[in-house]
Amino acid sequence: MKEGEIINKIVELSEKVGDGNINKSEILQAIDLIKKIPNKNFNVYKGYLTVYYFYKFKELPFINAINKNIIKDERFIKCIALLDGIVSSPPAIGGLFLSILSISDEEIELRDILLGAFYGCLWSFMNNQKNLKIAVDYGIEIIKSVFNLDNFNYLKKIKLNTRNGKILSLAGSGKKKRNFKLLNISSMSAAITAAVGKEIKENIIVEKIVSRATSSTTGSSDIFESMGVNLDIPIHKMAKISLKTNLGVFDINNIVPRLNHIYDGRLYNVQVFAGLVGGAAMVCPIEVDLINYGLTRGLNKVCLSILSKLYPDKNIIVLSGKDTRGKSAMDQVSIIADTEIAQRKD
Repeated sequence: MKEGEIINKIVELSEKVGDGNINKSEILQAIDLIKKIPNKNFNVYKGYLTVYYFYKFKELPFINAINKNIIKDERFIKCIALLDGIVSSPPAIGGLFLSILSISDEEIELRDILLGAFYGCLWSFMNNQKNLKIAVDYGIEIIKSVFNLDNFNYLKKIKLNTRNGKILSLAGSGKKKRNFKLLNISSMSAAITAAVGKEIKENIIVEKIVSRATSSTTGSSDIFESMGVNLDIPIHKMAKISLKTNLGVFDINNIVPRLNHIYDGRLYNVQVFAGLVGGAAMVCPIEVDLINYGLTRGLNKVCLSILSKLYPDKNIIVLSGKDTRGKSAMDQVSIIADTEIAQRKD
């Protein structure tokens, strides 16, 4: 199998874990496939597969220097308890996540594996409509923990004097599903929307949140840098630029660098933070009228409910593009199948 085929197969098998219909041999197959591509960081997948395997079969799917003692790790034990149906308080969930994020780079592989375990133990629970209320509370505590790393206040925004103009933010969870290797459509849409607004003399300002490519052919940062945009400028200066050009481009790495260091460059499929709870939408430092968020995978309703609770006075759209099988596959409008949209109007 070629590397791309191996990656697609690993992601496919991990999706079956989330759906609860994977068997023992398939998990072991996924672990073996991960070993064949050591140049890729699949440690989050290892954690996801490990926590489910141990929960189901009471043993580890593989043993190495990192995970041989993981079953004694208090954080891993708490993840297993969640899979066992022991419901924790929202602050306890936030505290668990922060304790994992706070693991030093000296134990980076352990941190990645525990991140996967955390995502894995919460994924099915938070995507169950019956758990919507507590899932929203979990999501808010997760957000608090994540942004605590960089002392980032996700509720404090820069207000621009737009002279009756409208400001919208564009962000996406990224990490397209399986074999979708796409150009970053939302970045091009942001530039086009801003340009058309100026042309027709409508004061529409677009604030785009960008990051490097992990699963797309080109990431949003890559697109704008190829256009000559300098992303390494202070936030307030970029805010002023957006008033003049109707387009602001904010690199996540400049806003929450510690978080980006932990998160970036890793392949994910189960994304509780950046995906399901809408984390990337909250990074926008500008006060906007409309939040437009693309979600690759997970319940749009959960994501919309979390964003709505945090920003009750905003218009919010959460959309997911489907694949030909009707499953969420990309954080943008689908050109091959339907697009699911959840919306809140102020």
